Amino acid sequence: MSGKNQKSRSSPGSGPGRTFYMIVGGVLVVGVVALLVARSGGGDQGPALIPVMAEAEASAAAGVSAGPEDAAVTLVEFADFQCPACASFYSFSGRLIKQNYVDGGGSVRWVFYDFPLDQHPHAVPAAQAARCAGEQGRFWAMHDLLFARQAKWSPKDDARGDFEDYAKELGLDRGEYRACMREGRHLEEIFASAKYGAQLGVNSTPTIFVNGVRASQDYESLEEMIREAAAAAETGGDGAEEGDETEGGAGAP
Repeated sequence: MSGKNQKSRSSPGSGPGRTFYMIVGGVLVVGVVALLVARSGGGDQGPALIPVMAEAEASAAAGVSAGPEDAAVTLVEFADFQCPACASFYSFSGRLIKQNYVDGGGSVRWVFYDFPLDQHPHAVPAAQAARCAGEQGRFWAMHDLLFARQAKWSPKDDARGDFEDYAKELGLDRGEYRACMREGRHLEEIFASAKYGAQLGVNSTPTIFVNGVRASQDYESLEEMIREAAAAAETGGDGAEEGDETEGGAGAP
């Protein structure tokens, strides 16, 4: 796993003020995740999540990536599987960018980070489902199903049965999938991902960065940023204005 610093035209100021807000952001994420743990479903999962959440450290390596690691352009997304705006982004802009620039052209590396919000009780289990599917090479397939069918599972009291149905539909080994969910194998990565987002100033979803610059969710604007970043890389530039500071990095397995 590797981390990579990127420049930003819109990076926040440095100094004590910025440090204060980063600390506050980290504390807020801890509180958010703790509340999600309390609401995400009882059984044998709830209590075990709390120590994992508390011990997780912010990590740029906690994302899941698609596309070549040496791509000139890195698109970073912080999202919540139960967030309607995230599903909307996926359904058009995200799907087209991934189709045209990640899977098709191979010119963009996409890094997905979990950023569960407190109002979404199924956000953590959904993130677990995607990462457990990832153990069997189907993270992005589960990612797509979760967003495409969000309106079906989101209103339920417990959506884990739906997630298991999707695992069956994707042809996963259900015994392995169930064990992964039951054991909470990827909870630390989910919480590390959320804490990393807080360090970067993320406070809503979806939040998108292109080579470290906060980006619009609009397809045309996003595509233009990608083309500008690629052109800057070809000419030896970084797409940032002189005097800008490093916003942060994006690492992925």
